[in-house]
Amino acid sequence: MIASSKDHSIEAAIKILFTNFVKSVEDTQAIIALDAEKDLIIASQVPEGESEASLKAVSGSIKNVLDRLTKELVTSSGPVSFFDTDHNRLIFIKVKNVVLSVALKIDGSVDTALPYAYLTAEKIRNIIEGRDVELDIPLIKVITDEDEQKMLRDHFFELRSSSGNFSFKIIVIGDQNVGKTSLILRHAENKFKENYLPTLGVSITTNSIDLPLRKAKVNFSIWDFGGQQYFRRVRLSYYAGCQACIIVFDITNKDSFDNITKWDDERKRFAGGEIPTILLGNKSDLAATRVVPEKDILEFANANGFTYFETSALTGSNVPDAFNLLAYKLVDHEAKKVEEKELQTLKEEVKEGILGAGGNLKFGLVKTKSLFDPVLQVFLEMDRSPGLQSTSASKVYSFNFGMSLVSIEISDKEYFYKQIEALKDLDGVFGFIDARRLKDPDEISKFAQFLKLLYQSAKKETFTGSIGILCERERYSDFLSRLDLSSILGAKQNARKSVFFYNLTDNYLLEIMDNLHMLFQALDIGTLDSGDI
Repeated sequence: MIASSKDHSIEAAIKILFTNFVKSVEDTQAIIALDAEKDLIIASQVPEGESEASLKAVSGSIKNVLDRLTKELVTSSGPVSFFDTDHNRLIFIKVKNVVLSVALKIDGSVDTALPYAYLTAEKIRNIIEGRDVELDIPLIKVITDEDEQKMLRDHFFELRSSSGNFSFKIIVIGDQNVGKTSLILRHAENKFKENYLPTLGVSITTNSIDLPLRKAKVNFSIWDFGGQQYFRRVRLSYYAGCQACIIVFDITNKDSFDNITKWDDERKRFAGGEIPTILLGNKSDLAATRVVPEKDILEFANANGFTYFETSALTGSNVPDAFNLLAYKLVDHEAKKVEEKELQTLKEEVKEGILGAGGNLKFGLVKTKSLFDPVLQVFLEMDRSPGLQSTSASKVYSFNFGMSLVSIEISDKEYFYKQIEALKDLDGVFGFIDARRLKDPDEISKFAQFLKLLYQSAKKETFTGSIGILCERERYSDFLSRLDLSSILGAKQNARKSVFFYNLTDNYLLEIMDNLHMLFQALDIGTLDSGDI
């Protein structure tokens, strides 16, 4: 469980924070918080195994340097200073009346430690101001392909579940004083704070949003970047792994609007790839003094593909809508990524299966009367221009990956024999029943009768079916009971034949792809399963 500052005194909370810092930054020799006005050490920490004597030695080195610094501890590069001594590399950051001092080994990397130091300084400031702060230090790293695949697998299963739970890292960027931190505070705590101090490097806020239409919960980790130029060196470390971006400007500050392109270029360069991005024009409560015309903003947003909101951190106007929209965009974006990955995997699986089978695979595709056919849609996503031949009984799709689908729409029983003739020599069958608006219960019984006749007639010993039923979950068991094929599959001559039934819901494309994987495995032609996604 992550420790929280609300459960500890200021000194104890900073001590826990420092303990986590030295675990994250391996070159640390000591980290110390000093009260600059009282000249007292508030909290300190050395790595495990280091002695109290080493802390005193480092403290003495830090004190000697501090005596030579101005009280404001501000250099030409901003509120941070670096010094190398004979034994240490020192980082100093001023936070209100507290000086955060980090002593690294003489060969330690300042660039590696600095992002953690800024993050720790920001947490100290929030602790001093009485805000609840999580006392962990998150790992700041480059996201590898393996990390991306793990995240994709996690979201794959969440998208298929009845109530998904998603986690996303959001970055908030823009010029100094445009109101980034105030917008986040309004979103997360529904508060507005006057005279908010500029963010030191980065501040991280976590909160959750419920999406009723998606039956999902989205957990945001919101990284608020300091907009000052002198933070750019460290800011770039924080982009790794972000999945969405909010760019903020001030409608009363023309320069902040003109700098959007600079911020977007930085995002594109360091965030890696295209991610959902929205544009917020903040301080709409100061509309009387606006200097950026709405017409110019809308033209810019349309030209760059941004969704645009005018917001006010003071009144809260449009803030919930902006974050809710971003949450929906993220879930949909992840769904698209997962679907694309699934389609590519399925296509590779089909190709390998065809090679393993020594030739073209042929499956039937049976459905109730409906213009909607998501199973066919999955295959058309893999080949958008298949060959097509139509007969009185069926349509035959020939795909460029070596597979054929014989599509049948189940009609009156007198046509069953002719339709089954078109399917009985195939390798298996896909089925789709749209039961959402089914008015006649006999339609399910008719589908069941067709399947029984098909399985009795199918010549292939390993004939396999995958049948999806699109309906509410509470009605699925009732429909399934009417599709019982046990009397047919229990016969000796049909012992190796099989059928999968599955419930289709709002995420039907993912569910269909998952069950297609299962079907290919049952035919002993697949090499991958959904757990490999």
